[in-house]
Amino acid sequence: MPGNWEQLGRDTSNSFFLRELEFFNCRLGDHKMSFLFRGLTRSSSVKRLCLRRNEFGFSGVQSMVPFLQNANNLSSLTIDYNNITSEGFKSLFRALRDSPITIISASYCGLDSIEIDVDSIPNNLQTLFLSGNEINADGCSN
Repeated sequence: MPGNWEQLGRDTSNSFFLRELEFFNCRLGDHKMSFLFRGLTRSSSVKRLCLRRNEFGFSGVQSMVPFLQNANNLSSLTIDYNNITSEGFKSLFRALRDSPITIISASYCGLDSIEIDVDSIPNNLQTLFLSGNEINADGCSN
């Protein structure tokens, strides 16, 4: 039913009033995520997006990038308990650089390192949750 996820994304994009989207434990995986975000790309009303426990990884993050770059009102993103890895986190940070995002929660996401590039930190970021990852002193670099 991947087409249903794309249709849900399109229908959501067409809503001017929808402020919060929460997909908790929906087992989206990378494949369904690609369909959902293919339809959701144009959404501009969503302020809070929660994708906790959806079994997606780096490819799932990549499918979110066009949405994240166009989400002019997104202030909160929760992706806890997904295996996005350090590479996915870096891609996510880059995509959100010019966004209004203030809160990112990426706890238990399989991160072993993070590259902190001053030019890619989201400009409005105030809170970053990274608990439950395996990041140590050697895993942080700039």
